Amino acid sequence: MLGHEDAATTLRHYASLFPDDLSDVARRMNAKARTARDGRSQRPKAA
Repeated sequence: MLGHEDAATTLRHYASLFPDDLSDVARRMNAKARTARDGRSQRPKAA
């Protein structure tokens, strides 16, 4: 975990670092959060 309440909080703080790839970053972070929560590997769907 990045130390924030959820992925949305992290994205609000760091969105300016990824202006062109924000959707991809959000999708990947959500997939990692689900993996950590569920304890199994999941890959994000290709765009």
